[in-house]
Amino acid sequence: MKFMNPLSRRKFDRKTINDLPGLLLDILLYVTCFFPFVEIVYIGSDTQPYGALVSLFVVIIYICHNFKVTSKGYLIMALIGILVGASALVSLFRISVYMVFRSYFGYFSMIVIPLAVFFSMKKNGGMNDTLVKACIWIWFLVGAIQKYVNPTFGYVLLSRHTTNAQRGTVSLASEPSAYGYMCLFMILLAFGLKKNAKLYILLLLVQIVAFAGSTVTLVYLAAYVGFYMLNEILLGKKFALAKVVFLGIAGFGGLLLIQKFASGIPRMHTLVNLLFTDPTRLLKDGSIQMRLEDIVFSFRSFWENHMLPHGLSEQKLMSGVGTLFYECGFIAIPLLVTIGVVIWKGYSRDIRLVCVLGFMVVMMSSIPFSSPMVCFYLGYCVYQGWERANKKAEERLELADEPPVWYCGKLYRKKAETNIQ
Repeated sequence: MKFMNPLSRRKFDRKTINDLPGLLLDILLYVTCFFPFVEIVYIGSDTQPYGALVSLFVVIIYICHNFKVTSKGYLIMALIGILVGASALVSLFRISVYMVFRSYFGYFSMIVIPLAVFFSMKKNGGMNDTLVKACIWIWFLVGAIQKYVNPTFGYVLLSRHTTNAQRGTVSLASEPSAYGYMCLFMILLAFGLKKNAKLYILLLLVQIVAFAGSTVTLVYLAAYVGFYMLNEILLGKKFALAKVVFLGIAGFGGLLLIQKFASGIPRMHTLVNLLFTDPTRLLKDGSIQMRLEDIVFSFRSFWENHMLPHGLSEQKLMSGVGTLFYECGFIAIPLLVTIGVVIWKGYSRDIRLVCVLGFMVVMMSSIPFSSPMVCFYLGYCVYQGWERANKKAEERLELADEPPVWYCGKLYRKKAETNIQ
């Protein structure tokens, strides 16, 4: 819609809401992905299937409007989905139909949710910042109420809630560690906000440390920061050494603050204190041992089974990457490569290595790839990669259209180069 600026002769555009059905679809997509633990009907699972179901509906709607899938990565993922489906049929003879359907639905989510997010962002020209900010505020407010007012606030919306006096709050997740990883992936999305990104990143960091008290999420953040420091040095960036020293001091100072003032969250306080006093005892912690044992078991089983799939199983491993190798065998390799390429293309050259390595380290833990929040992030990366490729193509065309110039009696045409990384 066109408006006239009374102080200028120049016209400017102002976006108006004229697609109410599309807006409602976006709201449903964001709500079901950002709140995957909120249940409507009890199905015996922490993570609800609504994100995948809404995404399937969104994909159907947009395909009917002549949207086309142009990413080769989705063709690979679709083939992998067929292979996993064949594995599911074999598994039906060994375990319950419910468990097979539940596991296969997870792999289905890895395809349909990113695709729906990509279509939504393609239609809107990017991520809906308003919806993302609203979701962050809801997580923050529920966590704050549970922390300081009513510890059981919002529990009626969840199928399961596991915490105790030693741990932090769960907000709208099933446990503090799940609350932590939800905040982590929202931080990755918050970096893409056009306004007030730092404020929302701060709100999410407060939730990780003060509300969830998730020590494992601090490890995730440390992995990203560590890879960032390494990346700065490898690329030889300006003030790289100064940044590394600053981040190192800031990280160490943060741990000291947690050790001194986080007594309200005994588990986090205990683990950080052990890090300074007796690091070897950390490996004897029950939760840490379970996570490490599942990672080792999954890769050992993958190798001992000659890299062949074990099929979908009732055994739930506390490792996203480990589960892929255990269930899918060698098929996990092209799947992980595809995911890595999607993330790689979604970022500029100076940060893409950090994002890929950080994501893979995080997914070594108990976070499932089928988590709607993880899949939403992958869809965001798909869109970012598509948008960057389009900008490059447009700039090449603009440069190619420039008229040739005469220099020293010869005709020269500028090469179609781009500064977009």
